[in-house]
Amino acid sequence: MTDNSDYGILVVDDDEPIVKNMRRVLRRKGFTRVVSALSGEQGIKLLETTQPPFFLIMSDQRMPGLSGAEFLEKSILLSPESRRMLVTGFSDFDAIIQAINDGQIHQYIAKPWDNDDLLLRISNELEIYKAYQERKHLYNVT
Repeated sequence: MTDNSDYGILVVDDDEPIVKNMRRVLRRKGFTRVVSALSGEQGIKLLETTQPPFFLIMSDQRMPGLSGAEFLEKSILLSPESRRMLVTGFSDFDAIIQAINDGQIHQYIAKPWDNDDLLLRISNELEIYKAYQERKHLYNVT
């Protein structure tokens, strides 16, 4: 199993049991740097203060205050290299389109999710992130 402990994940969801379940699932795959926020506003503060940046930002769509699409859009300025994932139980296609266009999400996951599918998608996002970081490093070295 690869060492995922160096790669941080931010989970933003106003439903605490969902956050706890997500944390449990991610730890099973070796992700120990899992940080959570119960609102988009809390998530923004974490993005402003956490170093190194999160490789993945996961957000629910329907939350009080900032919606997931709004939060993910703001996250682009604070953490442009992070991968972004919308995880929601509502099939509001307008919100999904907004998240894709404005929040530049890379994945959409429906609740309830299948743990194996979720972990596979996160692993794929991590590989994309690692490849980008490697290319960036090579360009800076040469």
